[in-house]
Amino acid sequence: MVKISNWPGMLLLIAALMITGCSSKTDSEPVNAPTESKEIKPLNKAEAITLISEAIEMSNRLFAKKPMLTTEEIYEHYDPLFTRDYVDQIELNGGNLKETDGTWAYAYEGGELLEGTFINSLIEDSVSIENEKDGKKITVTNEVGDGLYAPHKEIITLVYTDAGWKIDDLVWEK
Repeated sequence: MVKISNWPGMLLLIAALMITGCSSKTDSEPVNAPTESKEIKPLNKAEAITLISEAIEMSNRLFAKKPMLTTEEIYEHYDPLFTRDYVDQIELNGGNLKETDGTWAYAYEGGELLEGTFINSLIEDSVSIENEKDGKKITVTNEVGDGLYAPHKEIITLVYTDAGWKIDDLVWEK
């Protein structure tokens, strides 16, 4: 039981806490405060070539650790440099991989990859780059002359995501 003689001290303590609590500043921003937009740094030609070259190496290492992967493992492998749309359209549904019982493997082990499903090595003199006005999209064109495949242009679309620049699309144009 609380003694009545302690009430004045308790009331004083409660009043002090209420005044202090109501007048103190909060550490968080108001809900409607404008957020600073992250400045997008466009890529120059050399940076775009470097990113795409790293992506080519990443693609070549897809089955380096084991011969069959789940869809989630494929997404994780490609996530640093490719969007999910790219992985879905080009990698999983491009015809080079086949799914069996929930795991993926090369459809034609040791065979050539299908046209339009991979990026050839880039040679700086054969590459052009175009930045979109909004700064969130870059189109890289890689002109490929001779080799196993007919001469063509590879149109590679890079998009800016929350995680940085990623490859979003690939089209071979003859």
